[in-house]
Amino acid sequence: MSAKKPLNSKQAKFARLHAQGMSRAKAYEDAYGEKKGDNARKLAYQLIATNSDVSAEIERIQEECAEDAKAMLAGSAVETVEILLDLRKSGGKDDNVKLRACDSTLDRIGLKAQEKIEHSGEVAVTLMDALRERRRQRDDGDA
Repeated sequence: MSAKKPLNSKQAKFARLHAQGMSRAKAYEDAYGEKKGDNARKLAYQLIATNSDVSAEIERIQEECAEDAKAMLAGSAVETVEILLDLRKSGGKDDNVKLRACDSTLDRIGLKAQEKIEHSGEVAVTLMDALRERRRQRDDGDA
């Protein structure tokens, strides 16, 4: 395995620009200061394909950007939860606002409502059985 060589300034600029979302061709033209048109796309592809140090630098910068984005989102999580809790409490005139705020809060803490419930075996309780049981319990409570 060969030792990693430092990138020259043009390679480093190309890697940074492309990793931050610029197209390969535009990043190549900006880094190398030449307007190459369609050829820039080919040259950029060739640079990435043939220079593992450039492709590794692009990957490193993309991972760094992703980590920065995660940290930024995590930093705003407390404020977001506070806003959601305030919405849940106040909610204005629309109860749907409260419901969506509660759902959103629960989803963010990992308590998302189940979309599907799986079971095996038979379900022995019918709606009528449940209503009879509820009536029986109510009647027993009144006695």
